[in-house]
Amino acid sequence: MVLAAGAGLLYGTPLWRRMSEEQRLGLARHEAASLASLGIWFEIILMQLLARHIYDKPLTSHHVRYALTEIADECRHSMMFARLIRRGGTPEYPVPRVHHNLARVLKTVSTTPGSFAATLLGEEILDWMQRLTFPDERVQPLVRGVTRIHVVEEARHVRYAREELRRQMVTAPRWERELTRLSCGEAARVFSVCFVNPGVYAAVGLDWHEAVAQVRASGHRREVMQAGAKRLTDFLDDVGLLRGRGAGCGRRRGCWHEETGRHARPEGRAVTLRSMTSPATPAYRRLSVEERRGQLLEAALGLFAHRTPEDVSLDDVAEAAGVSRPSSTATSPAASSSSTRPPCAPPPTP
Repeated sequence: MVLAAGAGLLYGTPLWRRMSEEQRLGLARHEAASLASLGIWFEIILMQLLARHIYDKPLTSHHVRYALTEIADECRHSMMFARLIRRGGTPEYPVPRVHHNLARVLKTVSTTPGSFAATLLGEEILDWMQRLTFPDERVQPLVRGVTRIHVVEEARHVRYAREELRRQMVTAPRWERELTRLSCGEAARVFSVCFVNPGVYAAVGLDWHEAVAQVRASGHRREVMQAGAKRLTDFLDDVGLLRGRGAGCGRRRGCWHEETGRHARPEGRAVTLRSMTSPATPAYRRLSVEERRGQLLEAALGLFAHRTPEDVSLDDVAEAAGVSRPSSTATSPAASSSSTRPPCAPPPTP
């Protein structure tokens, strides 16, 4: 297998049930190439948005240094995806020309918070699919390795984009917030249309018109898109982006649930720092070792978004996670190691 079971958008349709096992395996291989092609296209857009974002900032600042590090990561990811396509023996699947040119407009007129919102749209849905893929031992080892590397490194990027978007939405003027909502909805529409290139169906001998029609009518496709976007839509709704016409674009394309954004909080409540960064404290519950490990890892990734791993201590991570030093030591993967590398630093890049 090349994709995790059930990850393909044609899965469960009448056409899928008529396909031979050989066609299904071939389709999974071409779908993986299509997603990798989409990833390269998106990474190129993201690199341009990041370069524009830091153009007027102090050249030696930590902010610029981190953004340049992320650009380098995205460049490596694009090359990694290109190698995956070549090794799979499939063609590349570029997005349709109309959407290729529309992206030129979006990245030119996009606001700063709009750039980070678009980043999250592309990263989090693909990240969800990749998290299904790399633990599945039935998936080819090369694909599992590529998706694992991407998931680990993109976790830091996603945390950085979320924090930046929260800050930007606090201070952005009303016109900028409205434009960001529209561009976010349009980006969701384009992403859903380009998710899988129709050419993959023709490549395995299917009538691509029939395949596309069945995918659009498929409840499975809607479930995949909404499940992949669930955490993201909750976040975008929280910062006030899923309102008005922008939210309608995402609902019509099945990216978020029908009720998303219909009962949004009043405008005034979305622009205070307290309402956006201080959610109600839940009742105390003792976390399992795995849950605590995940909490510490998320806190560490948040710190790495603004500081180099060498500058982050275990005490810093414990404080960011809101736990005591003994708890963090007991659950840290590197607690028993004599290495001088920071215990929560990300693994070295292959």
